[in-house]
Amino acid sequence: MIHSPTVQENFSRAAARYDAHALLQKRWRARVMAHALALLPERARVLDVGCGTGAFAAEAREIGMQWRVLGLDAANGMCRIAAQQCPTLQGDAACLPLASGAVDAVVSSLCLQWVSDVPAALREIHRALVPGGYALLMTLGAETLRELRALDSALRLLPMREAGTYREEAQAAGFEIVAMDAPVEPYCYESLSGLLRSFRQIGAHAAFTAPAQRLRPSQYHALADAYHAAHAHAQGGVVASWQPVLLILQKALA
Repeated sequence: MIHSPTVQENFSRAAARYDAHALLQKRWRARVMAHALALLPERARVLDVGCGTGAFAAEAREIGMQWRVLGLDAANGMCRIAAQQCPTLQGDAACLPLASGAVDAVVSSLCLQWVSDVPAALREIHRALVPGGYALLMTLGAETLRELRALDSALRLLPMREAGTYREEAQAAGFEIVAMDAPVEPYCYESLSGLLRSFRQIGAHAAFTAPAQRLRPSQYHALADAYHAAHAHAQGGVVASWQPVLLILQKALA
């Protein structure tokens, strides 16, 4: 299940504005799409776990793909918008409401880092696939926002899993690892406030168990000053690192 009901509520409230601000998410979803185009047959039955606004289905249709996409998301607000793009279910990644072998492929972009029982979710994804089916998964690894973690900040970031842990758990779920990529990618933000605002804009601020607005002004200013001093970008603003973890998995043929 998702870490907490707050995560679902935040994403539901942000659903209407999500696509306008989820720029990194769009970039990383494009990597999932590229592998889907290379691996999936023309009329594949595809489950999009953590479908958000249904952008994957919309983008597939725009480029002429005939995949039959079914969206699944824990956030009701996201499901309402995604339903304009594809059939959509509200549900839990760790307990998929599908029969075994129901789909030819599973895609998921930036969902698993929110799931509290990742091994269960991977087992469910494996179960839902036909033999030989693919799971194309993008999540975030432990090097994500390492600059904030290094400051031991009062924001208290939710823990992220090591990239290698995803590999081990995928293998334990029965998958063959076709490919895996986990680069650390630095991005520039106008300020620490700009970085934190980018989370609020897409509903992802539950990643901080003590949001900035709950800190005393002196705490926040001290944190911002330390961050800017340690991680200033050469051309202005500050640097924040992300670790998008891409897993290309296959269920063995029976």
